[in-house]
Amino acid sequence: MHGYTSFHRFPRHFNVVERFIPIMESYIADPEIHAECVKNPALKGGPFIDLDGDQSVEVAELLEKNTSHTLLPSFHLFRRSGTSINY
Repeated sequence: MHGYTSFHRFPRHFNVVERFIPIMESYIADPEIHAECVKNPALKGGPFIDLDGDQSVEVAELLEKNTSHTLLPSFHLFRRSGTSINY
Protein backbone atom coordinates (compact mmCIF):
# COMPACT_ATOMS: atom_id res chain seq x y z
CA MET A 1 0.00 0.00 0.00
CA HIS A 2 2.90 2.39 0.64
CA GLY A 3 3.93 2.42 -3.05
CA TYR A 4 0.37 3.24 -4.04
CA THR A 5 0.03 6.15 -1.66
CA SER A 6 3.44 7.63 -2.40
CA PHE A 7 2.75 7.38 -6.14
CA HIS A 8 -0.37 9.51 -5.79
CA ARG A 9 1.37 12.34 -3.97
CA PHE A 10 2.67 13.51 -7.32
CA PRO A 11 0.90 14.02 -10.63
CA ARG A 12 0.53 10.94 -12.76
CA HIS A 13 2.47 12.45 -15.62
CA PHE A 14 5.77 11.71 -13.86
CA ASN A 15 5.56 8.20 -15.29
CA VAL A 16 5.67 9.78 -18.73
CA VAL A 17 8.42 12.17 -17.70
CA GLU A 18 10.68 9.52 -16.18
CA ARG A 19 10.24 7.03 -19.00
CA PHE A 20 9.46 8.76 -22.25
CA ILE A 21 11.29 12.08 -22.14
CA PRO A 22 14.70 10.38 -21.85
CA ILE A 23 13.76 8.07 -24.74
CA MET A 24 12.70 11.04 -26.84
CA GLU A 25 15.92 12.90 -26.01
CA SER A 26 17.90 9.82 -27.00
CA TYR A 27 16.03 9.60 -30.30
CA ILE A 28 16.65 13.28 -31.05
CA ALA A 29 20.37 12.80 -30.37
CA ASP A 30 20.72 9.68 -32.53
CA PRO A 31 17.70 8.52 -34.56
CA GLU A 32 19.88 6.09 -36.54
CA ILE A 33 20.70 4.00 -33.48
CA HIS A 34 16.99 3.77 -32.68
CA ALA A 35 16.29 2.60 -36.24
CA GLU A 36 18.96 -0.10 -35.89
CA CYS A 37 17.81 -1.22 -32.45
CA VAL A 38 14.14 -1.66 -33.36
CA LYS A 39 15.21 -4.07 -36.10
CA ASN A 40 17.17 -6.23 -33.65
CA PRO A 41 14.95 -9.01 -32.21
CA ALA A 42 17.15 -9.23 -29.11
CA LEU A 43 16.22 -5.64 -28.25
CA LYS A 44 12.47 -6.02 -28.82
CA GLY A 45 10.52 -4.01 -26.26
CA GLY A 46 13.51 -1.85 -25.44
CA PRO A 47 13.48 1.91 -24.96
CA PHE A 48 13.57 2.83 -28.64
CA ILE A 49 11.36 4.91 -30.90
CA ASP A 50 10.26 3.19 -34.10
CA LEU A 51 9.56 5.83 -36.74
CA ASP A 52 9.93 5.73 -40.49
CA GLY A 53 12.94 7.80 -41.44
CA ASP A 54 14.58 10.52 -39.39
CA GLN A 55 11.83 12.42 -37.62
CA SER A 56 14.06 13.91 -34.94
CA VAL A 57 12.95 17.45 -35.79
CA GLU A 58 9.30 16.53 -35.26
CA VAL A 59 10.10 14.67 -32.03
CA ALA A 60 12.13 17.65 -30.78
CA GLU A 61 9.22 19.98 -31.53
CA LEU A 62 6.80 17.67 -29.73
CA LEU A 63 9.11 17.42 -26.75
CA GLU A 64 9.58 21.20 -26.60
CA LYS A 65 5.86 21.85 -26.94
CA ASN A 66 4.96 19.46 -24.15
CA THR A 67 7.72 20.22 -21.67
CA SER A 68 8.32 23.93 -21.92
CA HIS A 69 5.41 24.99 -19.74
CA THR A 70 3.58 21.86 -18.64
CA LEU A 71 5.56 18.83 -17.48
CA LEU A 72 9.12 20.02 -17.07
CA PRO A 73 8.73 22.59 -14.28
CA SER A 74 6.85 20.06 -12.16
CA PHE A 75 9.40 17.39 -13.00
CA HIS A 76 12.28 19.52 -11.71
CA LEU A 77 10.42 20.06 -8.42
CA PHE A 78 9.81 16.32 -8.20
CA ARG A 79 13.49 15.52 -8.81
CA ARG A 80 14.63 18.00 -6.17
CA SER A 81 12.32 16.35 -3.63
CA GLY A 82 14.45 13.19 -3.78
CA THR A 83 11.40 11.01 -4.28
CA SER A 84 11.26 8.26 -6.87
CA ILE A 85 8.38 6.30 -8.32
CA ASN A 86 8.34 2.58 -7.54
CA TYR A 87 6.82 0.64 -10.39
